[in-house]
Formats: sequence, C-alpha cells, structure tokens
Amino acid sequence: MYASKKLCKKRLKKKHGEKMALLEKQILEKVNSLFLVNLAYAYDTKTHLCLVMTLMNGGDLRYHIYYVSEKTKGIEMPRIIYYTAQICTGILHLHEMDIIYRDMKPENVLLDNFGQCRLSDLGLAVELPAGKTISQKVSLLKLDFFKNL
Repeated sequence: MYASKKLCKKRLKKKHGEKMALLEKQILEKVNSLFLVNLAYAYDTKTHLCLVMTLMNGGDLRYHIYYVSEKTKGIEMPRIIYYTAQICTGILHLHEMDIIYRDMKPENVLLDNFGQCRLSDLGLAVELPAGKTISQKVSLLKLDFFKNL
C-alpha cells in the first residue's frame, strides 16, 4: 500500500515552491533506505503534482511523544534509543549521498504499523555540490546560506 502526497501547482507557484517540490522529487528518486520514506512513483495532472510514497500508517513521532499513553507522558527510554538509531541512520544515508536534511522535527518522523520510523518531507533538503563541505554549527546556519549552492 502507498500514500500519495498531493501538491497543488497553483499553491506551489503562489508560494514560490516549485523548485522545492521538484528538488524533493529528485532527492526521493535517488534515495532508497529503510529509514527514509521512499518514492514509488510520481505523476502530475493539470492542477497537482503527486508523489506516491511508502505508506506509514503508524502516525508521526509527535503523536507518539504526546498522545499515545495517558498513563505515562512521553516515550520510554528503550524506545527512544530505538527511534534515535533509526533517525540517525536515515540522516547518515542522506549524508552519504551529500544531501543535507534541514527539516528535523517530530512531525517529519513517520512510523509504520510495526513501529519502524522513517524520515519524511525532504522539501527543504539540499544536495551539496561535489567537493563542497560545510563546517558551521547547525544553530548558526541560515536558510539563506543554501541559496547559493
């Protein structure tokens, strides 16, 4: 089973998001990882761009942090370690391909029905040109930095 991310072309154009949507599609076409939501195929209509991806029907990490259990708040430590390892592995897979994931937040970590998590929403990701390195701290990076890449 698959999920479809439907992007309205009018809205993308209005918000100047065409380039970002195309970049997300191109990056998704390149990556194949158990720790990233994978693209099965993409198509467009007159009004929408559709990305058909891995179905992740277990909710997002934010939901699991705040709403899963009424008895205990948050997630127990063994599960935190498990999720952290999967998230780090997903980021490492991207870094091996010179792709920087810039939208890390609980809402972008999706879980399947087995509890496996994957990174999603690569719309803000960027590919580094060959030979280019970044040595700044994450907290100091600004979105403007990546416009010239």
